[in-house]
Amino acid sequence: MIFKLRNKNQIKAVLLLEGIAVLTMLAYIWLNPTSPFNEYDSKVLDYIFRFTVRQDKGPKSSFAPGVVYLTITDRYYQNSPGSILNRSDLAALNNELAGLAPEAVAYDLIFAQPYAPDSDAAFEASLKNLGCVYLPVGSSVEASDSDLEPIALGKSSAFKPFIPENSIGTPHQEGSGRPFHAVKTVFQYPPFAKAAHGSGDISAPADPDAIHRHLFMVIKHGTRFQPSLSLSVFLGWAGIDFDDITIHWGRHIHIPSDKSSRLSHDVNIPIDNSGRTFIPFVGAMGEDFSQISLTDFFTYIKDPAMRGNFLELFEGNFIFVAETAVGISDLGTTPLQKEVPLVIIHASMLNALLSNTFYTKWLPRDAAAAILGFALIMAAGACFYSLAGLFGSTLVCFLSIPAVTLFQFNQFCLVPVATLSGSCLTIFLVLVITIEVITSRERAFIQSAFVKYVPEKVVKQILADPMSVRLGGHEMDLSVMFTDIENFTNISEESPPADLVTQINEYFTEMTKIIHDHGGIIDKYQGDAIMAEFGIPFPSGNHADQAVSTALDMQERLKELRQTWVDRNRPPFTCRIGINSGKMVVGNMGSDKVFDYTVMGDGVNLSSRLEGVNKKYGTRLLISQATYDLLSKQVFKTRIVDVIKVKGKNQAVRVYEVYGYSKQGEDTPKDRYARIYENAFLHYLDKDFLTAAEGFKQALAIFPEDPAACQLLERIEKINYNALDKNWDGSVTLKEK
Repeated sequence: MIFKLRNKNQIKAVLLLEGIAVLTMLAYIWLNPTSPFNEYDSKVLDYIFRFTVRQDKGPKSSFAPGVVYLTITDRYYQNSPGSILNRSDLAALNNELAGLAPEAVAYDLIFAQPYAPDSDAAFEASLKNLGCVYLPVGSSVEASDSDLEPIALGKSSAFKPFIPENSIGTPHQEGSGRPFHAVKTVFQYPPFAKAAHGSGDISAPADPDAIHRHLFMVIKHGTRFQPSLSLSVFLGWAGIDFDDITIHWGRHIHIPSDKSSRLSHDVNIPIDNSGRTFIPFVGAMGEDFSQISLTDFFTYIKDPAMRGNFLELFEGNFIFVAETAVGISDLGTTPLQKEVPLVIIHASMLNALLSNTFYTKWLPRDAAAAILGFALIMAAGACFYSLAGLFGSTLVCFLSIPAVTLFQFNQFCLVPVATLSGSCLTIFLVLVITIEVITSRERAFIQSAFVKYVPEKVVKQILADPMSVRLGGHEMDLSVMFTDIENFTNISEESPPADLVTQINEYFTEMTKIIHDHGGIIDKYQGDAIMAEFGIPFPSGNHADQAVSTALDMQERLKELRQTWVDRNRPPFTCRIGINSGKMVVGNMGSDKVFDYTVMGDGVNLSSRLEGVNKKYGTRLLISQATYDLLSKQVFKTRIVDVIKVKGKNQAVRVYEVYGYSKQGEDTPKDRYARIYENAFLHYLDKDFLTAAEGFKQALAIFPEDPAACQLLERIEKINYNALDKNWDGSVTLKEK
């Protein structure tokens, strides 16, 4: 049952509707600018990201050069006069750092306006003294197809905005992208911006669910681009001009290595169509990179014993100066941590650039290929009749998603888990609904085709296994019964039509009930005749017994009905029955619009002829040799009647009368007659005609008017023994159907 295939029409319907569903999903993936990822994918990937980091399988911090946080905490503000950030302290910090030789110092702070002339002058001088300071700008961004010049915000708008030329430019571009434009920007106080070594944008908009997962690596300022703070710092360290990089929109930013740079190989930063990349966080802040507070820095920097420790911490490393004080610092949520200073974004991104560790993402074509693969696997499962095939193939697809996702995540590749799972679920539901509709239509067809003619229990079996009733024909072993009302033409001529219809319906109702009770099915009613089969649509090992038992019970019930009809002044019905068994073709026969579930073949014709042969021999129930061979002999009373050749056939067939059920110890006149007749007939077949004739006469002594014995005596009298053909088989050829 599990491995039975559906028929061609069902498979076509399943594949068609599944194809429509898959094409709809693929169209959505190709047309949706954020595909194949959505917010649900992001949520699932957050869990996986946290899991991989806890398992120490996430990004690693760069060792040399490394990243260091220098934080301005609550302790600093508690000890600072006026609880403000004194630029004189920052000037002192820069001057001290100059002696520790860091690779670069990046401030996650914007000094947009002048403060105190002396402090500002000291800070400006310290920037020049340190020489490797990056001061960022901050922008609000939006997608736009036109080149927008950003509006300067804050008091710095009174000054002409300045960005160092090494931190803005026109890199090469490949493909079409939709970069985000800076529409409003907070610039550094121009004297500070000019004294700094470089700049970069620290804009880090959160995803729609307010979680920071991505960072714009480039933002458009008017007609030119500005790199993010981390990219600007990395390019400055590597010795690569911003104009020399290439932006392949929707693929990656290519940073070439050359002999004059520090890079030993090219660096490719995966980006989407707007220039965003996934941030490869190393861990929660405090667990990712080394960290020291500004207060502790000033406390220990003057201690000669700590000098070596400070050199180890700062020399050759990248320093991020940021506020982490409560209520002052810029906080946000990342996949690993809530309410964390957002300097972690820039530090993590710089670490990724230094270690060349990035997360790539599946492209729409990758997701489309996976969905097509899932669709093919589930379609193959749906082609099997049992739903176990569909459920099994669907389970394989669903289990493969987390396995592939974890494997890919460990390879630093992001998989759209929710999109794939949702697609699998959609395909599965489409297939289930399609199969349910097909099955419902199939059940409706089966009920309409069988319910009037087949026992209810058989209908239930068919509905449980509709594939057992295949469209078209197939060969089966079965028994076919034909019944006909004796002298019905005369009865119909003499009876009022309304009364006749009532009586024939009563007859059909009672006979049909008996047929159904014995597991038979009604093939058709034709006039006063009934055609029924046993052993279909489900194979039966005792279909011959079923058919013969049905015939005997029909005759018995008809005796009761005859008495009822006589009492009602209605003509009594007497029926003749013929049964044959063997291999016949069974199936739905007819056109594609009108058809019947029926049987065909010579075996069917023979059973029909046997019903008519009853008239010749004065019998009510005749069966063929094939049926006789299958009977349970101890159950039924039988006798051989003759060997006949029906009209149009050359093969002789032995026919038997069944005249009742066997009862232990019973010996009726009919039983004695049958024994004598059968013995005489065997002598007849052995060409012992004298003994045969004597036997038939003895039989006639019991039933003087038995047509079969009379005909055999007449036949013997006409036989010329000396002229018998050597192939003589004792048969008689019937001239009528």
